[in-house]
Amino acid sequence: MKLHIDQSYISILQEQSAIQDKIIKDKAVTVSNPVLELNFLIIRIIEYIRNNFIQSLYRIGANGFVTNTIDKHLDGLLKSITSIETLENSRYYCAEVEIFIRAYRHLIQSYIDSCDERHFWESGPNLPCIHNGDECIPPEIVRKGVLINRLVSKLDELIYNEPYKQIRRNRADKSEHQYKRSIKLVTRLRETNSKLLVLRIDFSLKGQEFNATSLEEIREYLSKLLKRFHFDTALPEIVGYIWKLEFGEQKGYHYHCIFFLDGNKYQKDAYYADQIGQVWQKITEEKGIYFNCHRDKFKYRHLAIGMARHDDQEFFDNLDQVLIYICKQDQFLIEKSLNGEDVRTFQTSVIPKEAKPLGRPRNKPTQLDTDDDNPQTDSSSEIDA
Repeated sequence: MKLHIDQSYISILQEQSAIQDKIIKDKAVTVSNPVLELNFLIIRIIEYIRNNFIQSLYRIGANGFVTNTIDKHLDGLLKSITSIETLENSRYYCAEVEIFIRAYRHLIQSYIDSCDERHFWESGPNLPCIHNGDECIPPEIVRKGVLINRLVSKLDELIYNEPYKQIRRNRADKSEHQYKRSIKLVTRLRETNSKLLVLRIDFSLKGQEFNATSLEEIREYLSKLLKRFHFDTALPEIVGYIWKLEFGEQKGYHYHCIFFLDGNKYQKDAYYADQIGQVWQKITEEKGIYFNCHRDKFKYRHLAIGMARHDDQEFFDNLDQVLIYICKQDQFLIEKSLNGEDVRTFQTSVIPKEAKPLGRPRNKPTQLDTDDDNPQTDSSSEIDA
């Protein structure tokens, strides 16, 4: 099974992006991190080459000069690189960055001095380059465009090598497992509740340093929040939840959370989403940020939020696409200190027992403890974009 976002639901993707942009603009206090930004730039380069089957960037004439740029977008991405050397000393691990560094070391590094690296990337394709170990007189000159073509060709080769393909398969398997668990939970909740109130809230922290401490901190805060649903009267009773941990270029570590309430008991979705968000802020001692898209529900009307009757197929079709979107997000980056650890990036509440086949769906209590079915595939050693 391959997760596929139905393009007829493109508004869902647009609204998801709008939410993230609004959080960053209105809420988040971002911390500039050039190394992190460079990691994400390399990820975009690798993904662009892979998705567009690019094997070379420039057309080279008989005299060794570049005569034409084949893909201007990729050219612009590569010219935005500042220093691969800083990535080698980065505290982040990323498979895409690893293969880029490997190709760079093999094909380009010996042609440029580290102090001139930024000039190399920013320059035009006909920049003359000389191999540092070349003792010929006069030295052989190679144009930058030739070196970049070799780099792109090597990246295309590494992308289709088995080790990297296995990494991508592991990510796909993890996403599929997450999606199946999500759908199983939603299906059971739909069977056991005549109406569901669906809340969508995103949680993050102000001014993160994007390190292991901030990851542990936000994980601890979410754990405290989920436990409080058992006893805190300031919170509504929930019959189920789904959360996904992500790592973003602008927001750092953050959670996408979907909470399910009994629609016969609760109707005011924006109010209860704010209640949960305010408890998040209290738990985090005002360091926490939350986004309640229910306050602008018309703007985000395709995100499957609010009240849903069990037979509202359009609502649950939209929710299905939201779940695909959330589960499909590839998780690329993790700090090297955490690489290899069992870092959980996804979880659902316990899935209720199967409803009786006869009669109208009935409201039944649902356990809120986590369901650790197949925990190995729920966890990930790479955290995303």
